[in-house]
Amino acid sequence: MHAAITLLILLALPVVHGIMISEIMYDPVQGDNFNEWIELYNNGTAEVNLENITICGTSLLAGFVNQSSGQVQQNISLVLPPNAYAVVTDGGTGTQVYDNFNASGTAMHVSSSSICTGLSNTGDTITIETRNTTIENITYAGTTIEGMALCRNSTGWYECLPTPGYLNLQQNITTNVTTNTTTNQTTNDTCDLSLSIISSDVFSAETTINFDLVINDTSCSQSQKDVPVEYSIEDLFGDVVKTVLTTQQTMTCYKTVDRQWTTPAISGTEAYIIKAQIQEQPCNDTDTADNTASKIVVVKGSKPVTVQQSSSSSSSSSSSSSSGSLAVEKTSSINITKVINTVFGEIVNIDVEVYRGETLKNAVDIFVESGGKKVSETTNFNARSRFTSYKLSLPVLLKELCEEGTYTVRAEGLDVSDSEPIIVAKAKDCKSTEKNTEVTTNNTGPANTTNTTRRAASTRTTGLAAGRQANFSILSSPVMMLLRFFRIA
Repeated sequence: MHAAITLLILLALPVVHGIMISEIMYDPVQGDNFNEWIELYNNGTAEVNLENITICGTSLLAGFVNQSSGQVQQNISLVLPPNAYAVVTDGGTGTQVYDNFNASGTAMHVSSSSICTGLSNTGDTITIETRNTTIENITYAGTTIEGMALCRNSTGWYECLPTPGYLNLQQNITTNVTTNTTTNQTTNDTCDLSLSIISSDVFSAETTINFDLVINDTSCSQSQKDVPVEYSIEDLFGDVVKTVLTTQQTMTCYKTVDRQWTTPAISGTEAYIIKAQIQEQPCNDTDTADNTASKIVVVKGSKPVTVQQSSSSSSSSSSSSSSGSLAVEKTSSINITKVINTVFGEIVNIDVEVYRGETLKNAVDIFVESGGKKVSETTNFNARSRFTSYKLSLPVLLKELCEEGTYTVRAEGLDVSDSEPIIVAKAKDCKSTEKNTEVTTNNTGPANTTNTTRRAASTRTTGLAAGRQANFSILSSPVMMLLRFFRIA
């Protein structure tokens, strides 16, 4: 039935721009959906930009759409160098070609859901055009064996083993070749496996998220191999939050495995580590150092309403109904828990516990002062959720001053406040020459003393303002605040 391959060249035009169809896969053994492709070849002497070229009236886009993740991968270029290949796959919901074939060359995909609305197994026509000029018009009859491709050489077309992105096998394959031609790789074969993890960096609590395990063999042949990958998720204390699982994946050169995880219900923000490793070597791996992978992700939690046991000293009018029951704590509180003595001009971390009750206010300010005069910058924190506790370590930048002594750390907001003493030494750049200048000036009279002292203070403040502002802006960036702020139950 497959004794001959019928191929009609409907329009025998000279190849324009050096671009030609060199291979067609219209009946893949893995199924037509997501596995059809065509190969383009630049037989010219100059690179060709395929931006204005269409296939069956549909434009081309760089890269391929991974059917598992929906992400565009190998999004490199639409420029095809001379003597180079491009593999064109389906667009829309993506392709599995790079999972099921040993594909190389420049990756491209059509801007529609499928190539030529789907390559028919009983015959079809493929056209390549640019600016209303036909480059090629190929019609095939659809008589190849399932899993075989149509390959082109200098004399015409023939049935062949699929080689997307590679030089076509220059021999005819007779009809007695079956789909078992490609066999699983043995343990004696050489490979270079690597493993990586792709995911977003931040997720919300109590949501189902996706992450990809990407297996790559940079030196693979066309043979398939079964690769077992073990993966799990841990918190930063090493406690497993997603059970260790193993997935067995059949691949040739490249395989993306989509996995899911439902993030836990947590308070505040916590970090987790996704870990994966290739469990057993299905081939002779030349470099096993990249057989493991890990990625840190952050989960933003939502705090449930904090409740406390109601007091046994409730009034008699409500004791019968509230005794032994749970009640929401309505009053906000701020408690400074740790203060470390420091030096002017430095940053000091102040540990504070904040509870926001029923108040509609959410801002908390923390600073260092003396007699109502601030001697530091003010650090702000927003307690966004009501009935929620926060445990914070907030950086406070002290001004460049030379008056050492005991000062007051004050945290205020939510209609409450707290304060603790702190000993601050004079700034490190306070110089004795400045003091001598002020003493000498004092001898000239009160008016000159005031002016000179102000000029000296102004000079110190101006010279340090830019550096202080720059340092503080870095420390109060969203990334640093994310790492410092943790909600507690």
